[in-house]
Amino acid sequence: MNSKIHWLDFKKAFTLVELIVVIVILAILATIAFLSFSSQSAWARDSTRLADMSNIAKWLSVNYGLAGKYPIPDDNISIMASWASIWLQWYAWNTVLNVIKLSAWWKDPLDSSTYYTYSVNAGQSKFQLLGFLEDWNSSALSLKDDSLKLIANNFKPLADVFADPNSYSGRYVYTKWDILGVLLDGITKVPVQAKKSASFTWVDIVNATWSYAMQFDNKIMSSWTWSSLTYWYLTYKQKESWLVWYWNFDEKSWNTINDTSWNNNNWTLSWLLSWSWWKVWSSLFLSWWYVLIPDSKTLDMKDSLTVTSWINSNSWTDTDRKWIFINGHAYYLTVNPDWNVCVYAYWKNPEWYHCDTNVLSLNSWQFIWMTISSQEFKIYVNWANVKTFASTWSITKRLNSSTNAIWSEWNWNKRYYNWLMDELRIYNRALWDSEILSLYDSTK
Repeated sequence: MNSKIHWLDFKKAFTLVELIVVIVILAILATIAFLSFSSQSAWARDSTRLADMSNIAKWLSVNYGLAGKYPIPDDNISIMASWASIWLQWYAWNTVLNVIKLSAWWKDPLDSSTYYTYSVNAGQSKFQLLGFLEDWNSSALSLKDDSLKLIANNFKPLADVFADPNSYSGRYVYTKWDILGVLLDGITKVPVQAKKSASFTWVDIVNATWSYAMQFDNKIMSSWTWSSLTYWYLTYKQKESWLVWYWNFDEKSWNTINDTSWNNNNWTLSWLLSWSWWKVWSSLFLSWWYVLIPDSKTLDMKDSLTVTSWINSNSWTDTDRKWIFINGHAYYLTVNPDWNVCVYAYWKNPEWYHCDTNVLSLNSWQFIWMTISSQEFKIYVNWANVKTFASTWSITKRLNSSTNAIWSEWNWNKRYYNWLMDELRIYNRALWDSEILSLYDSTK
C-alpha cells in the first residue's frame, strides 16, 4: 500500500525540464508586462508634460494681456549676439509660475527637480517653452535632431531614456509658442542655464568657443561649433535689426572696412590707414585723416540709439572737440578740450552738447558709450553710467542728406581724433545697463 502511494506521488511531480520551461515562460510574460508598463508610463509622463506646457503657455498669454509683457525668467542666463542681449533663458520657475498664478510644482514628472525651460526676448513680447519627451511614438509632436540616424535604425531610439538631467541626448525635444530658439549644449542637449555659475552668466552666439545647439521648434535644430556661429547669426539678423552698423577693424586691408552687422555699410577708404594689434584682435590706427561714409537710412534714428567704441589716445589737448562719430548734423559722440565725453542730438530738448565731468585717461583703452532715448541722454565710460541728462522730443536731421564721418567732421580741420579705435557699434535702440556691462566684460 505504501509503495503504491509513493508511486502516485512520483507521477504527479514536475521534471527539471518542465520547471525550466515554466520559468522561461513566466520571465517572458514578466518582460512583456514590464515593457508595456514602461511604455505606458512614458506615455503618461509625456501626456503630463504636454498638458503642463500647454497650461503654462495659456496663462503666460493671459498675463501678457493684462501686463503687456511676458515675465523675465527668475535667475536668467543672457543669450547675446555681438554682446547685446537677444533673449533671456532660464526655467519656468517659482517667480514666473507665481506671476501667472500657477503652483511651483509644475516640474518634469521624471526629472523631479527640473522645471520646463522658459525663454523670453529682450522686449518681453515673445516667449518659448521647451521640454523633453521620452517616447519616440510622440514623434508627431517632436523630432529628434539626428532624424537620419533614427531612420537608419528603423525608428528605434538611439540611446536610453535618462532620468538624470545631466544628459538629454536620448530624449525628444518639444517646444511651445514663439520660435525664438532655445540654446542647448551641443553634446548633452542640456539647456545652457543648467551650467550657470558666478563665472558663466551669458553666452554670445557670435563669439562663443563651445559647441552649442539651437532648438527653434519641434523639427528644426541647428548645431554648430564656434567656427560656424556667424552663419546662424546671419540668419537671426534677418529678424533682429537693432545692430545697424558694426565695424571690428579686423580686415587689415588698406582700402576697405567691412560692416559685419550684415547691413553692408562698408567703407571704401580714400587714404592709407594702418592697423595695430589689440583691443579685440586688431584695431585701427588713425593718422590725422578723417573718413567719410556714405549716408544710409539705417542711421536715421529718431527716438533711441546707442553709439559705442573702444578708444585709446596719446593726447586729448586741443582747441576744439575730437570727433569719434558724427551722423551728419543729427547726433554726435565727441571728446571736448577738457578731456570729457560729450553727446549731442539735433532738435532734442534741451539742444546743445551734454558733457560728462570725468576726465579720460591717456595711453589706455577706454570704452565710451552714448545712448539716447525718448526721455534722456546717457554717457558711459567703460561700463559705468557717468552722466544722465533728461531730454524730450525726437532727433531731427538738419539736412535731407548728410555726410557721416569717423574721427573728424569733414569741414572742420581741427576736429580730428588721432590714435587707436576698435569695435565701433551703432544700435537703433538704447541698450540696457546689463547689456553694456556684458559687452564691456567680454571685450575689456
